[in-house]
Amino acid sequence: MNAASIFALAALALAGCANPQQSPPKDKETTASVQAPAPQRATGPVTIDVTQSYPKRDLYLQDMADVSYITLETTDESLLHPSPSFIYYVSDSLIVAKTQEERVVLFDGKGRFKSSFRRKGQSGKEYLDIIGMAVDTRRRELFIYDYGTLYRIQVYDFEGNYKRTLPLPGHVFVSSLQDYSDDCLLVGDEWIHSKKGITGISGRKKPYFLMSKQTGKVQEELDIKFHKRVSDSGSLPSADGTSSMHMTIGITPLVRTYDGWVVGDVSMDTLCLYSKGKLSPLLIRTPSVYATEPPIISFPTLRTPDYFIFESLPLEFDFKNPQRGFRTTTLAYDYTQGKVFECNLLNCDLPAGGSLNFNGTGHIQSPWRNAVFDVIPLEQLLDARAEGKVNGPLKDIAAQLTEESNPVLVVARLKGCPSE
Repeated sequence: MNAASIFALAALALAGCANPQQSPPKDKETTASVQAPAPQRATGPVTIDVTQSYPKRDLYLQDMADVSYITLETTDESLLHPSPSFIYYVSDSLIVAKTQEERVVLFDGKGRFKSSFRRKGQSGKEYLDIIGMAVDTRRRELFIYDYGTLYRIQVYDFEGNYKRTLPLPGHVFVSSLQDYSDDCLLVGDEWIHSKKGITGISGRKKPYFLMSKQTGKVQEELDIKFHKRVSDSGSLPSADGTSSMHMTIGITPLVRTYDGWVVGDVSMDTLCLYSKGKLSPLLIRTPSVYATEPPIISFPTLRTPDYFIFESLPLEFDFKNPQRGFRTTTLAYDYTQGKVFECNLLNCDLPAGGSLNFNGTGHIQSPWRNAVFDVIPLEQLLDARAEGKVNGPLKDIAAQLTEESNPVLVVARLKGCPSE
């Protein structure tokens, strides 16, 4: 984000250097016993150059969190896709997901199937597609972001009964939908349009806002605005112009953290914390996202009191090899040491550590502010079991799986973070 204000962090660690030719003073500590001052913990935003190379470090989830696994019961109505983007809510008593057939599935907190419904259709009380979802357990309501050009959110109760339609502001394409409060949803708008031949202009001056759960009206806009914007999608028209290939990055710009929400739009140079109605800068990435070609974008993955972990990648759409994906680098800022490192975020219960993804599209919601979630695809787990490379509590779970099972949900309750 080209912020109106530039924040700078000066974190200086001063260390004394003893002269080896001098004799230690009598009746005092020797220089060998003097400890170098501990690095000072950053108290403001940190600045990181995303083009530099940093030391590499493996960071195991088990060192940061209490890890558990949930097997999601498989029925004819509850077979899920092996992606975190298909799971929307997790708590001790309720898990909400969807199937590839656009069926909403409710499990209890232990993963046992409870119920499901499918209201797919073209009437005013149905949805055409489930693009995103937010869950309000107090009112027992599900907010389903419908097919983009319908510009609406359909609201249902937990039994699938239609309650109301929330009209979205004109030309809003929702990039993230979060249950913010009793009265409001937190919405991110990813719409970018062309104007007078200039591309990359934000559809809304302030694309992040709080929206009423009852009427759909914008209640408050976050003070984040762009004069230019980078798109996280790309298209390649066919030679005859009758079709096109489309690619997009499956991430969310809003990540729930223990003290609020991290806002990390791919167009932002400053990643911010939104907490108690206020925005505070957390991390300034350099160079600017607008200074390189292709743009090097960044988005948040995980934040704890000790670490800020985020992804960085050059925004190159390889339409010849779409399965290759993007060349992503995971960077982490260590608040305790004041240092940056390239991070492999791993799960030691899986072979080769089992790399993790905590920024799936939609970002799983939970009442636990200290929790993050991922899923282990069934094929990966069965292959690891066949090789005898599954460890810890996951070993017994893997022994019970069949080729018809659902993916396994990973629940990580982060250490040192307030739970509520």
